[in-house]
Amino acid sequence: MKIILLFSLLWLVSCATSVYLPQARMISPEAQGQLGAFSAEARIEQFQKDKADFSNHNIKHPLKERTPVFRPTGHGEMGILEKLDVYADAHWLLNAPSVLGVKYQILGDSRLQAKAKNFSLAVTGGIGRQSSTNANGGTEIKITWPWGSNNTESKSDAIDRLWMQTIHQEVGLVSGYRWTQNFLHYVSGTYFHQEITGRVKTEDKVLNNRFNFTQDGMMYATGFIYYFGERLFGKLEYSYTTAGFSFSRERTLNAGNAGLGITF
Repeated sequence: MKIILLFSLLWLVSCATSVYLPQARMISPEAQGQLGAFSAEARIEQFQKDKADFSNHNIKHPLKERTPVFRPTGHGEMGILEKLDVYADAHWLLNAPSVLGVKYQILGDSRLQAKAKNFSLAVTGGIGRQSSTNANGGTEIKITWPWGSNNTESKSDAIDRLWMQTIHQEVGLVSGYRWTQNFLHYVSGTYFHQEITGRVKTEDKVLNNRFNFTQDGMMYATGFIYYFGERLFGKLEYSYTTAGFSFSRERTLNAGNAGLGITF
C-alpha cells in the first residue's frame, strides 16, 4: 500500500502553454530509518511560471517570464535500507515534471533514531519527465481553480497545436541539526538540469517547427521541520534559485514554501 501511495503522488494535471520551475526541495537530511518506514506530505510551493510565447512567429525565445505562482503539490519518502530512501515529488495542476529520486544519508542517525544534537548529512538525486499537448485550443485557455480565482492565458498567433516535453535531472546535498528532539533545521544545495523540447504549429501554418533548449540552475534553501508528535510534522522553507535558459540570461528567484505531513 505504501508503494502504491508513493507512486500515486506522481499523478498530475497540467496546462500545456506554460513551464513551471520548482523552487523548493524541502527534503529532510534524515533517512526514514528502516524498510517500509514512510512519510507523506501536502505542500504549498512557489513556482516560476514561464509562458510559451511564439508571437511574431518567433521560436528563438519560446518562453516569456511571468509572475511566480503558488500551487499545491505532494511529496512522499519511503525507506529501503536504514540510510537509503526513495522519494517522489508530485506537481499537480501545472506543467512541471514529477520527480522520482533516491536519498542516501552519509552522516548522523535516521529519523527513527535521531535525538537532540543529531547532525545529519545526505545526498539526493532524481529524475522526472512531463509532456503535454494543447490541440485546437482556440485563442485562450481559461482555468478556474477550486478556490475561485480565474487565470486566463492568451495564446500567441492562433496556435493550432503545441506539444512540449521537459526532462528534469537533479543532484543535491542537504545537512541538518536537531536543536531539540522535535526541531530540525536544515540547509541544502541542489543542481538541476532541464531539457525542454517541443513542436508548435500555428493555424496559418507559418510555424510548423520543432524547438529544443535547456535550463540549468542551483537551488539553495534553508528550512525547519517540527515534529508535533510521533506522526504529525510541519515544514517551512526559504529558497534562493539561480537559473537560466540556453537562450537567455541567468535570473535569481526567491521563494517561500510550506508543508504538513504524517509518518508511518
